[in-house]
Parts: sequence; structure tokens; C-alpha cells
Amino acid sequence: MLDGVSGLLIGGPVVAGLVAFWGQIRGFLAKVRSLFVVNVMIRNGSLGLAISYFCWKKMRRVRIGDRYFRAGRYFVRPRNRNQSVVYEDIAHSGLLFFYGWIPIFFSRAERDSSGDYDGTFRLSFIRGTLDIDKFVFEAIEIYNRVKYVGFREKRFFIRRAFGTFGEVSNGGQENSKECVDEEVESDLDLWDKRLIHWVPDQLGEEGATDGNPFESLVFPASVMDAVKMLEHWKNSEGWYKERGIPWKRGALFYGPPGTGKTSLVRAIGRHLDLPIVSFALGSFTDREFQEGWMGLKRMVPCIALIEDIDGVFHGRTHVGAESTMGKPLSFDVFLNTIDGIEVSDGILTIVTTNHVEFLDAALGAPIRGQDGCTRPGRIDFSVRLTILGERERRLLAERILADCPEHIERLVAEGEGESAAQFQNRCGSVALREYWKLSEEFKAVAVGAS
Repeated sequence: MLDGVSGLLIGGPVVAGLVAFWGQIRGFLAKVRSLFVVNVMIRNGSLGLAISYFCWKKMRRVRIGDRYFRAGRYFVRPRNRNQSVVYEDIAHSGLLFFYGWIPIFFSRAERDSSGDYDGTFRLSFIRGTLDIDKFVFEAIEIYNRVKYVGFREKRFFIRRAFGTFGEVSNGGQENSKECVDEEVESDLDLWDKRLIHWVPDQLGEEGATDGNPFESLVFPASVMDAVKMLEHWKNSEGWYKERGIPWKRGALFYGPPGTGKTSLVRAIGRHLDLPIVSFALGSFTDREFQEGWMGLKRMVPCIALIEDIDGVFHGRTHVGAESTMGKPLSFDVFLNTIDGIEVSDGILTIVTTNHVEFLDAALGAPIRGQDGCTRPGRIDFSVRLTILGERERRLLAERILADCPEHIERLVAEGEGESAAQFQNRCGSVALREYWKLSEEFKAVAVGAS
């Protein structure tokens, strides 16, 4: 009995001492551990993604420990539709990889206030086995190459960017919504993951060089001259920077609806192999647009598309400001963001409009009788898209009506004064009717033969 009491009397202070000095004890054990194992904290998102990619693609994983699988919606090209795609991510408990013969343990390190992992990683290795400077440099070099070239060696994709103006707000505060369309994610978001079943080349819409993007479109020679000028701009980064000239460009595509403005932008993106971020301008507040524009700098060179600006601004007036509560994007902030104190190197800004008369000169309006615009640096040149000429109508008709050429001359004559969309619909209706007629004839022949 006394021995037990004595033990409690002695053990109590010992436990209390351990608790009181646990921080110092843990620090001492960490120092002992560091003699043998090195822990590297990676608090930068780009470097964490770079090392993740490096681990999956360049190193050998040991198949022990926990596994972490997720799924997202992507465009799957062999299926020709959007569907859920499964991929493996770095497990919360970490994974063991071999860099040559060197074992490296890579894991997510910390959680944020919501309990999700905050993008911080921990890399551990046996002291003296790894040149960490060389390792991280090799990983970030691959990351930089992927960011500029793409892990599919194609960079083209289209992403929608939107804000929260016009939505029901919380106490007058702006909603915290990502300025990215999350319904269908970009295939580039998977480059630091391990795909299940699919390979990167099978994800995402058609690649930038899957055929000639202008093959199915008909534009006058002046439009193709502008495309060549933009191609030259993309390939001249060094020339611009050597001379201290901002490596950016602004273009205005204007004309009546249906003349091919959006189709032209998409074809340019594919041809130049540049990602396109399309801003729903009327949905942004000042802060959201500035943040969305800053996000472009992570994917340069790229195209920033502002479609139908006449639906948002008439001159400097926001046409939706009076009908909706809250404060929308102001014209001054819009101008200073696309061309202000911060240089937007690598951004090709394309603005489209159906009504050029609504453009403010400070943004850049066409100058009658000249190639330039009123505000170089924001809008450097303009391209006017109009109704199709006879040459363009004939080229389009010959492609669509290849199976029934007897209708070409008549439709070319009847389509005078029509836009590209109108004339394409005219030819497509005839081609479809002839196609179904041919199908019915084949059915009749087949039934008769049976």
C-alpha cells in the first residue's frame, strides 16, 4: 500500500515534468531526427505542383501506404463528351517515391481553417542522399516548360471567367466565388495528377493543331493578314523585350451579328496554340475583374476575350448598373486593368462588338480610313467583319454542298447580302435535305433487295 502511494507521489511529478517540458523534449527529438532525416516545407503553390508532377512522371512510386482518388468533369475526346474522370492525387498521409535510388517521402503538410489542405507540402529524405537545390530546380524547370508548352504539348483551351455582380449578395458584400467556370474543368488542371485509364492527349477539346482551324471557315484576305500579324507577335517576345516594348497586343473585331467574330477568335486561339479566357464582363465588380486579370498572368501567353462589350458599356456608362443592386465594374477600372500601371506582357486582348458606335475613344475605336485605332496600347488594330462576298459564299458552298454541287450556283446567288451564319444555314439546310433524301433512297434499295 505504501509502495503504491510512494509510486504515485514520485510518478506524478515526473509526468507533470514531462508535460511541462514536452515542447523542449519534442524540439530536442526533432533535432536528433534532423541528424538523419531532412524535412523540407514547400509553401509555394507553384513549387508544390511542380514537385507533384515530377514525382508522378519522373520518379518511381512505392505502392505502400494510403491512396487518394478524386474525380472531376472533363471533356474526353474518344467519347466526344464531358464526363467524370478519375485521378490519383498525393495522399494526405504521403507517398514514398524513389528518385533514382534515393527514397523521398512526399506529403501534404497542413490544413487551413476549414479543414482542407492548404497547398503546403512536406518533402522528406535521408540526410546526405539528395542535393535539394538541384532537385527543386529540376522540378521547377519542368513546371515552367509545361506552363508555357503544355503537358500535352498543346496549350489551347477555353475557360469562362465570371464575377458575382447582379447576384444576391450577403449584407452588401461581394460573394467569394471563383472567377472560373467549374462545371467542366480544364484538362491542364490534371497535369500534376496520375490519370486513371485516360492519358493527357485524350482530354480537353480539340488540340491547337488538330487540322487547320481555318479550313472550315471563310474569311476575306484582310482577316487572314491580321492572323499572320498576330502569329508574328506571338513569336517575337524577345524582340519586344530587347527594345523595352510591352509584349502585348489589343484587337477589336466588329460587325453585325453572325459575321464570325467568335469563330475567328476560337480559330486564332487554336492556330496560335493559346488558351482563351472569356470574361463575362457584365458580371464583374471592380475587385473581381482586377483579380481575374491578374490570374491571366499565370498562363501567359494567352488570349483575354471581351465579347459583346456593347452589351455592357455604352461609351463609359455601364448599361446594367441602374437595374441591379450593387456596384458593377466601372469603365475606369476596366481601362486601367487591361492597360494600366502593371504591364500585361503576354496577353492578347480581343474585344468584340456588334455596335462600334458605342465604343469610347479611350478604349480604342476604329479611325475612318486608317488601319489603327484611337487608343493604341489598349486596342492596336481593328478587323471589320461584314456580309460575305461572292468569293467567300462560293468557297463555303463548295465545302458544304460537296455531295450535291448542282445547288451551288443557285445558292451563291440567293445568298447575296447574308452573313456567314445566315449563308451557312442556307447551304446546310439544302445539304441536309439532300442527305436525308439519299438515306431514304438507300433504305428503299435495301428493303427491295431483301
